[in-house]
Amino acid sequence: MNFEDCAKKIRKVACQFEGVKSCITDIDDQKVLVSGDFNLHKLVKTLKKKTGKKIEIVTTNEKSNEDNKDEIVPQNADETETSPIMEVEFDIPFLCEKYEKDFGKVISNCTGVETYVVDLENKKVVVIGNFDKDELSRKLKKKMHQKIKKAEKERQEWESEMMLREAEEEKKLAEIYEEIDKDRNVSLNPITDYEKEMAKHYYMFSDENPNACSIS
Repeated sequence: MNFEDCAKKIRKVACQFEGVKSCITDIDDQKVLVSGDFNLHKLVKTLKKKTGKKIEIVTTNEKSNEDNKDEIVPQNADETETSPIMEVEFDIPFLCEKYEKDFGKVISNCTGVETYVVDLENKKVVVIGNFDKDELSRKLKKKMHQKIKKAEKERQEWESEMMLREAEEEKKLAEIYEEIDKDRNVSLNPITDYEKEMAKHYYMFSDENPNACSIS
């Protein structure tokens, strides 16, 4: 998937397939997460035919027909116990490209998480696995509050820096006007011979002199 249009086409084809409940595309990781009760191989064949894309099955979590419908058959042949697999969607208002890796690290470190898909456009994350969703929710909220505090601190530091720059510029401007006023006072009230000589030049170019010279 190179562009969002490709992703939209894949989502449209997948969502129209019988048994598919949801479809999430991740252009960055070049992956598609599809959930529902459907024929996987037929779906792959349909996607290849209608999109012309090369498709490879990465991971699957299939329901067992003989066991409880809420349980998942382990992919590892050595595993004998089944574990319930959840698909939980988290809304993260502060989610953006800048903090995507930080939130991803929190999710990956959560025990029981198998995979997750980030939706930056809608500021959501879909997490799949056998994990404590309340615990993960608390960790994500904690991370979000940390990022909010950091952003607020950065904003305050930026504002302080701007105020300091403005103060410095105002100070420099005040010093320039002070020098101008000083020169003008000396020219109007010369005391020493040097000041009297400078006053002649000042008056020559001054607005107070109706015959003042002009420079073009």
